Amino acid sequence: MTLDTLSSALSSLSANQKQLLSIGQNFSQSLQMDIVEPLELFVEHYTGTNSALSQKGIQAYKQLRKARERMEKLKSKYYQASAAAERAEESKDKEKSFRQAQNLRANANRACELYMDSVHQVNQKWDDYDCLMPGIMESLQQSEESRIHFLKYSLEKYVKHYKRLLEESMNTLEELSVVLGNINSNIDIRVFVDACKSKNCGVVRENFVSYEEHKELKQQKQEESLKEEEYEFIDEDSANQEADFKAVKNILNFLIPKQRNSVSSSSDSEISENNEDLPSKKDYSRVSDLLQHPDGRGLFCEVLEHKKNQTALTYESTAQLAAFIKNMFTSMVMENDHDPIVFCKVVVLSHVFYSEDEHGKRKYLSQFLANHNIWNDRIRWEQAIETAIMAKVASDKEYSQRFRSQRKGKGLLGTLKNIASKVPSVFQKDLQEERSEKASAFMVISQFIFHMIHFGMSLELSSTIVLNCSHKFNLDSERTCVLLAELQANQNTSLTLESSSRISERLRRKERNYWGEFMHLGLAMEFLETQDCMSLLLVNKDWNLKLTDAVYKKGLLNFQKENETKDALRNKVWRKKLRVDSNPVEYSAFLSHVSANPKIIGDLNDVIDMDVTRSYHNHPKVSHQSLRNVLKTYAFYNPDVGYCQGMNYLVGTLFIVFQDEEATFKALIALIERFQMNTLFVSKLPKLKQFFYQLDRLLGILLPEVHEVFREVGMCSGHFASPWFITLFASLLNDRPKVLYPLWDMFIYEGWKGVFMAAIAILTKVSQHIVSGKFEDIMALMSCIHSRASPVEVFDEEFPKRVQSISLSNEMLRHLETEYEHLKLRATNK
Repeated sequence: MTLDTLSSALSSLSANQKQLLSIGQNFSQSLQMDIVEPLELFVEHYTGTNSALSQKGIQAYKQLRKARERMEKLKSKYYQASAAAERAEESKDKEKSFRQAQNLRANANRACELYMDSVHQVNQKWDDYDCLMPGIMESLQQSEESRIHFLKYSLEKYVKHYKRLLEESMNTLEELSVVLGNINSNIDIRVFVDACKSKNCGVVRENFVSYEEHKELKQQKQEESLKEEEYEFIDEDSANQEADFKAVKNILNFLIPKQRNSVSSSSDSEISENNEDLPSKKDYSRVSDLLQHPDGRGLFCEVLEHKKNQTALTYESTAQLAAFIKNMFTSMVMENDHDPIVFCKVVVLSHVFYSEDEHGKRKYLSQFLANHNIWNDRIRWEQAIETAIMAKVASDKEYSQRFRSQRKGKGLLGTLKNIASKVPSVFQKDLQEERSEKASAFMVISQFIFHMIHFGMSLELSSTIVLNCSHKFNLDSERTCVLLAELQANQNTSLTLESSSRISERLRRKERNYWGEFMHLGLAMEFLETQDCMSLLLVNKDWNLKLTDAVYKKGLLNFQKENETKDALRNKVWRKKLRVDSNPVEYSAFLSHVSANPKIIGDLNDVIDMDVTRSYHNHPKVSHQSLRNVLKTYAFYNPDVGYCQGMNYLVGTLFIVFQDEEATFKALIALIERFQMNTLFVSKLPKLKQFFYQLDRLLGILLPEVHEVFREVGMCSGHFASPWFITLFASLLNDRPKVLYPLWDMFIYEGWKGVFMAAIAILTKVSQHIVSGKFEDIMALMSCIHSRASPVEVFDEEFPKRVQSISLSNEMLRHLETEYEHLKLRATNK
């Protein structure tokens, strides 16, 4: 049965009302759970606490009042007894009054003692009351403050829930308005007429028809019927498809007009752009009906895909396009249609089309679609990812076969390969295909993570999808961990850390444990000049031993001006911190052995020569031969690390400070061991991946606007931050010693926290350019920030001071490292 547009709208209205009712019920349940129940518990606790405190205060007051009343009675008795004794002593009958006066005076003395004792008791009660009441009042004050804060928090939660209710209700009403806009009276009338025609019994005049005429007419009708059926069979299907295509094309041409984007593609030639052919109500009705059927949904997505080069839309067009897609998704859910191709195309195209507000901020189609329930269907995502992976594998395989066929038979090598390819074990074809499939799976899952983030999916659901797909395509734990880290790093989740008071208390305790009896000197050093602090080292041996490290640190990190004195201090501090003079390694023996046997480090000889030649051109303090000697000797000394690109800049920086090969070699050993840089240089760079994860998470916490832009354009710190960690900025700033060496001073003292602080300082400085930029613009900016041609002067002489102003704790970095370790464990146990 074909429904008219009004019936469809009424059906949607019914579903809409149910959805609104569900939203209202969810709102009521949220209020009950998040506000009413906690408020009832708080009121009960608040009332009980205040009642107990009030009773305690009242009880103390009653005791004080009772003691005071007793004192007043004893005081009155004392005064009365004293007055009686005084009158007796003044009596004229001396003999009689003397004995009486003695008795009365004794009574008065006893009354006086009782009175004095009661006064003491009252004062004691007053002291108890004075001690008790401030605590009670402070507790009442704290209770009142908690009441105020709790009620404020509860009201804020109410406003938040109410805003969510309004947003969900508005989204539901917008969907309904689109459905109501599709009501077409012409279509409904035609449906009504067609339905009624079958019930009409027409009355016509009858003529006599002979049997021969009847046979002839019957034969003619049969022949015509066969011809019509044959023609309809050939032509009707193509006519309907052409009408469907035209309706979809008209609507999408109207919503996505070509003139909005100057970029065109040859693929658009299949879809002619005729702006005069505006969509009619019939087109809207036909497309709405098409989206209820699998073939129609495929056609809609195919035409939409041809428009992918025309990306900028108006807000109204984006909202209307989203309404069509939501309507299509609702139909798919109701019919239980799991078409992975349609799902894949919508997922990809949702981050192609966008609208911009007056400030140039983009709102992508994915944001309009994010509130649909289809995104919470795990099975659809997994089927779509699997389909996309298999499509990529097939495409790569086809390209590889075509490439091999082009090179087939060219020369002796090609002939040998053609012969060898017939033997399966020669080129391990199955293993190559498996590797290719895993690489394709990794790339596709990574792309889908980008889309899952933009659809606002929960971290738990997204992680489950990633783990299931990784398991299905046998991805190793390392690749799976990279995918989970990419997903986790792009979440806007905060860290649960210690309170500021506990942090302050822990730091004070750490200071007390470090300084001990020298605490007063440690506190005073903060307010002394560097030269004055140096003078403290000359007082006596104990002061020198305790203060040397702190004074040197202050001299390097707080004494901003670079000069020969500071260079000498740096040489001295680095030697001490990196244990250069205490390392027993025989550098000359290792060097002689490597020089006599250059092949002992294999291909690293040529790699080191090439990298050294490309660095430190015409630097007055760098000898290329010295760099080669140190790097080749270390490659032999530590074969597990060997040589990694970028180590030449580490050695160059150390050599400029020490001007000695042996000291540089020993400093390199200590640098790599102390800061665990071996995991930074080994195969697959596991430490570097952890650093990228930590930096991405820090951006979400400290620079949320930059993090949001990175999420939008699909960028992460791995796109630009490698030299920051691998070379400690030396590859970028070797021509800016006034900036580079203070950063290394900070690294020597603070460890990797100093590098993260520098990274945050850099991104803070360029944040305004990032927020308003696109992927290509941001990459161009980040690749040239160290050069003189950079549009932003990042590495000026004030840069080290800006780095020191960044608030970042080791606890935060440890917390993020623990997060990453949990991801690795989860990837291993997938």
